[in-house]
Amino acid sequence: MMVNYEVTITEPIAAIPNSKVTGDTELGLR
Repeated sequence: MMVNYEVTITEPIAAIPNSKVTGDTELGLR
């Protein structure tokens, strides 16, 4: 799951490299 999670967030994160985006994405996926 961790690998899938990283690959899935890689696209959105690449578009907007931000610390807040990562936190929001983690909460949504979790």
